[in-house]
Amino acid sequence: MIATADAGLWRPPERKFWAPSSKLWAPPEKRIRRPRLTAGPTRVNSGFALTSTSNPSTIAPGWAQNAKDVMVVFIGWYDSASTWTSPAAPFSSIGDTAGNQYTQVATFGSNAFAATGSSAIVIYAFVCSSIKAQAANANTITVHWANGTNPVGSDIYVAEYSGNDTINAVDSATIATNAGATTSSNPTMVTQNVTTSRANELMLCYAFVGNAVGSPGTGWTFDPNSPTSDDALETRAFASAGSSITPSMVLSGNGNWAIMSFSIQPPGPPAAKSPYDPLFFSQM
Repeated sequence: MIATADAGLWRPPERKFWAPSSKLWAPPEKRIRRPRLTAGPTRVNSGFALTSTSNPSTIAPGWAQNAKDVMVVFIGWYDSASTWTSPAAPFSSIGDTAGNQYTQVATFGSNAFAATGSSAIVIYAFVCSSIKAQAANANTITVHWANGTNPVGSDIYVAEYSGNDTINAVDSATIATNAGATTSSNPTMVTQNVTTSRANELMLCYAFVGNAVGSPGTGWTFDPNSPTSDDALETRAFASAGSSITPSMVLSGNGNWAIMSFSIQPPGPPAAKSPYDPLFFSQM
């Protein structure tokens, strides 16, 4: 008799083959980091103090200041031409109660001056690229004049901007100054032509005058708090790097003047990572 297959008899187990699973570990996708697009600097607030003959001269911004914004301080001075011997002579020091550190916009050429007859005009600009947060009226900015002298007149104009490069807020390629005296036939004040280095820069142009400022330059806008009686601040945004402009402002009537311009720049692109950086290998 021949035995037949029986369902109850032992059989070898079915052979299973390994197949990849979606749950198994796999190295992460390599991601390419692209520079983040940065909007340009924007105005937070501004204010001015007509400090007249006081030494030191002070101003307390009447608004809450934000950490890491840039604070710009313009200073205008006028007096007898015999009280100074160079553009830098009237100024001594600048500081504030918050402990912010201010840097002169340029070590040479940032002090424009005009001296005709018995009068002289001097202007300065200082910036702190990353200020400390302060409540309104809690921070006092103080300017000391040289040799304890009191000027016939001085103005302090402060302006805060956000969206700035917190290491170096000023595009040094855009610093320009000029000074002179206008006539009714030629009332326009101009600086040298400058070119922006980055996209989305905000250019500032400040003038301190012996008469009054009549209007901003073509394409420019007065700062909302610009007094225009003795000094004025105008701004203009430039979307593209390589924008070329000659800042200008129009004086009302005849008189001496000094003008200065420069751009506040947004943060630059992030620095490229070195192949020797451990983070570089972890992202391979």
